[in-house]
Amino acid sequence: MKRPRFRIFLLFAVFAALPLIAHAGDVNLYGPFTDDASTGLDPSKTYTHAISGGTASSINGLSLEALGPGVIPANFSWSTNGLSSNSVVCCRNEDWIPADGGVTGPGLIETLGSFTYSSSGDTNPASQTFVLSGLTPGYEYETQFFVRMWDTEGSGRPIELTFTNGSEVDVIPGSFLHADRAMDIGMPNAHSAYSLAYGFVAQGPELTIDALVDNDPGVVSGSFHVYALTNELIAVPEPTCGFMLGCGMLGLVALRRR
Repeated sequence: MKRPRFRIFLLFAVFAALPLIAHAGDVNLYGPFTDDASTGLDPSKTYTHAISGGTASSINGLSLEALGPGVIPANFSWSTNGLSSNSVVCCRNEDWIPADGGVTGPGLIETLGSFTYSSSGDTNPASQTFVLSGLTPGYEYETQFFVRMWDTEGSGRPIELTFTNGSEVDVIPGSFLHADRAMDIGMPNAHSAYSLAYGFVAQGPELTIDALVDNDPGVVSGSFHVYALTNELIAVPEPTCGFMLGCGMLGLVALRRR
C-alpha cells in the first residue's frame, strides 16, 4: 500500500531554476496534512528516529520522543551553536489556526503545538545542528521535518537547510523555504501543515543537518522550529555476490555440510 501522502513537485521546478545546485539526495514536500493518517506515519514502519520538539507525543499510533534542553533522544544530538536551547511545551499555536489549514488530527495538532528553537530573532543569524547517528551504511532512509506557520509578521522565517551525508552535501536555500509562508511553496492555505523530506542512502553512520536563519535587515526572523522529525528506513540493499561461480561453489559447500 502506498503512503497516504500528497507529493508536491514544485521543488523540481524551483531547484531547476537555481544554477549550479546539485542534489545527491531526493528532496520532496508532503502535504497538506489533515488527519493523523494523512501524515503517512505508521508504527508498522521502521524508524531510527521519531522525535517531537518540546513534548512527547503520538501521531497515528507512532510514539514520538521528546526533544528539549537536557532531554535528548538516543542516537541524536542537538547544538544551538552558542545560542540558548529553548522549547515550547504543548500547546502554543501563536498565529497558526489548525482549522483554517484543514488540520483535524488530534495527534498532529498536539505535536505541532510544541517545538524547540534557539533564538527569538534578536541574535540572528541563528544556526542549529542536528546529528542523526546509528545509521547503517548502504541503507536507504528518508528524514522528514514537519512544518507549520508560527506568525504572520517578519520575514517569513527563511530556513537554509544543509544535509551532510558522508562526502555528499546538499543545500536547500533559504530563498525557497519560508517556514511561515506555506503558500509560497504551493500549499493551498497559509495554515497548512506539511513536511519537507530528504531521502538518501547512508554513506556512513551519521547524517548531519544544519538549519540556518540568517540576518534579514529590518525584520525579526526568529530561528528554526523543530515540531517533529522522523527518519524512516526505506530499503535495505540486497546481498550481492561479485562472482556467480563463487556463489555457486559456496552454495554447494553449504549443501554438503547439511
